[in-house]
Amino acid sequence: MSGLTRKVHTASHVLQFKREYKRAGAGKNLNSRGVFFVSDTCDALTGNLQCVYDGIGEDYEKQVYCRNKHVHPQTADDIRQIARGLATCQYVFLDDVLNYTEFMDTVPGQQIIQLWHACGAYKRFGFARPDGENGGVRVSKGHRKYTAAIVSAEKIRSCYAEGFDIPVNRIHATGIPRTDVFFDETYKRQATERILTKYPSIADKKKILFAPTYRGTRIADATYDFDQLDPAALLESLGEGYALLFKWHPAMAGNLAKGAPYPYETYLDGVSCLDVSDDDIHDLMLASDMMITDYSSAIFEYLLTDKPVIYYVYDMEKYADARGLFFNFGAYLYGETARNQEELVQAVKAENLMEDKRQQFRDKFMSACDGHATERVCKLIFEE
Repeated sequence: MSGLTRKVHTASHVLQFKREYKRAGAGKNLNSRGVFFVSDTCDALTGNLQCVYDGIGEDYEKQVYCRNKHVHPQTADDIRQIARGLATCQYVFLDDVLNYTEFMDTVPGQQIIQLWHACGAYKRFGFARPDGENGGVRVSKGHRKYTAAIVSAEKIRSCYAEGFDIPVNRIHATGIPRTDVFFDETYKRQATERILTKYPSIADKKKILFAPTYRGTRIADATYDFDQLDPAALLESLGEGYALLFKWHPAMAGNLAKGAPYPYETYLDGVSCLDVSDDDIHDLMLASDMMITDYSSAIFEYLLTDKPVIYYVYDMEKYADARGLFFNFGAYLYGETARNQEELVQAVKAENLMEDKRQQFRDKFMSACDGHATERVCKLIFEE
């Protein structure tokens, strides 16, 4: 889809949303028991949305809309469902950008709660992006409509206030609901069993989860510099007893599913080299023995596994300059860094936990995640 076609397409959706929103009452007759869980970036209720959905029980009238617009073009019915939910429910829960919130009215008493999908504060987002607002990347003004947003630690509340351009007193360090499972021994055991049952060939190997973020400015362009890693050579250098599990960012996985070039496909043998992008990221974290990543927010949740993490940052200066980080890169390190494949092999073999840095990282970015985040979020919103 060309840039001009995309703009026309988006404009027509906005016009339809405004009509449907007004037709549904535009917030004038809110259902005080109505709770709307909405995402147009995933096809099912998962993560923070699922946790809060389950956490509030059956005392409320819950509505759900989940459909990935990057995979399924939005239809008139999709837009109608979103507009009606936003126009009639007193409580609206999001876990990512929903551009339609920009065109809602500000209604006294209505709560728009952002359960942001990422922990910590890594890459600058929203109004905090160096290329946002006046830098060429459009930022949704719907961020400013949030009446509350949650974060994983007290010390990063200001980062989210900047990103959403809202007062810091609307940012609450409740912890992130989806991290509660890392403190649930039954879930941890079952998650590992699920992965090993599905992939029995890796049971006795050291499982390396390769989970980088994508490269590219827009979701539609999400990709990776495949030339920076030779999976076969990496496994050969490590020797027998290792398995490499590729978990691509959802945006990139979607592009691969639609036919984007995938050079690593020839290396996937179903034994020691697998693409596990369809599997749950938490299950993979719990079943793996270490993780290779880069600028992905996966580092925050992986901390809770107490396993080694390795940062493969072959493009550190370029990426940090283009996207920007909230803090100096060193603040995010609690594992080895590698700039090329030779260094990567050494880092994998080292299995360095860096205990001192790990504790500093926890205090700064994850101090509110203790297994009770869902409970605190529900209390914050429904027991004020």
